[in-house]
Amino acid sequence: MKNEKTTALVRFVIFNDLDIDLEEISNIIGCKPTLAYHKNDIIRENLYRIDNAWEYSTGYIETLYIDNVLDELFEIINAVHSDM
Repeated sequence: MKNEKTTALVRFVIFNDLDIDLEEISNIIGCKPTLAYHKNDIIRENLYRIDNAWEYSTGYIETLYIDNVLDELFEIINAVHSDM
């Protein structure tokens, strides 16, 4: 049987409907988000965001093992943790 690769991604997301400073979250975590938005940002005409979000995504990675995808996120978390 041939090993078939698949694609996987990992997302770390902070959602909140309070007034939060997305730049402060970036400073605490130590990286820029791959997606961020504020409550009431326009999605399209007459449709608005209902909360704030800060998201970091690995994007899709082709791999045989999910560990390869998780490692990228863990590297960021470990870097932040070691600075504390």
